[in-house]
Parts: sequence; C-alpha cells; structure tokens
Amino acid sequence: MNRAQRREVVRAKPVPPPRRRYTGPNRPSLVEVHRCFAPIDHMLDCLDAGEIYVIDDVVVFKDFEDSTWYALVPAMLGWCELWQRLALHYRLDIDTGPVRVLMGKLERAEYLAKEEIAAGRAVVDLTRRAYMGMDVYEVKSFVRTQQLKIQLEDAGLARKEEQ
Repeated sequence: MNRAQRREVVRAKPVPPPRRRYTGPNRPSLVEVHRCFAPIDHMLDCLDAGEIYVIDDVVVFKDFEDSTWYALVPAMLGWCELWQRLALHYRLDIDTGPVRVLMGKLERAEYLAKEEIAAGRAVVDLTRRAYMGMDVYEVKSFVRTQQLKIQLEDAGLARKEEQ
C-alpha cells in the first residue's frame, strides 16, 4: 500500500466528534455564595437590630448588585418557593416555614421575636450550605423558571398559588 492509498483509507474513515469529559457538577465559589446570600443576610441583620427600610409603607431591601430597592415580602416568599422546588429536586429536608412566618409578621406589621429571627437565619444558613453542594447551572435553571412563573402571574396569565 503506497502513501496515496493510505491517505484515502484515512479520509474514508468517519472522524468521530471529540469526546467531552464530564467532570461533575460546577459548584459555586465562595464569592458566588456570598453574592447570592448577602442581601438576605443583611436583611436578617437589620431585623435582628430592630431596623427595617420602608418606602411608601412597604418593607424593602436593597440589592447590592444594582442598588435597586425591592419589596421584601414578595421577594422572600418567591425565594422560599424556589427553595421548596430545589429541595424537592435534590431531595433535601429544608422547611422554609420560619422565613414565611417572619414575612407574614412583617406584612402584618407585627412584633418579631428574636427566636423567630434566629429560626429564619437557621433556615438561610441551611440553604447556604445546601447551595454550596449544588450545580450552579441547575440552580440557575430553577431560578429562571421561578422568574418566569412570577412574570406570568403578574401578567395574569397564570394562577397565583396560595402559600
């Protein structure tokens, strides 16, 4: 077999696509974890100190990324719903009930006990530890799904779920 014939044989063989190696889930870095949970931690610190931010009789918090003020109660209830979905997907035992109790009391302008704030902080710490072991891309997919659900509810195209 001469050189030209060998080249023809090599060209005739189909070249498989390069194999990609799956290296496992892409875990969040400490900076990403801090960026995700910093507004919640700040909100809990403010509640613990007995301070809240209010604009037009609505309890608000400041997003550190874009310095925008958001209504606290709907945001945290959406956060709780997101973590219920993540807990179901990852088979985690996370109960967001204490955070929901805090948000209900804030919405009704009731007194918050230190024990209730500590219980809410314990839930946030549990979710932080769980998030550190999750795949960032899967979590982002769940976040996008939650954002779409909220937008559809706000537009009146989907029924709001009762909490």
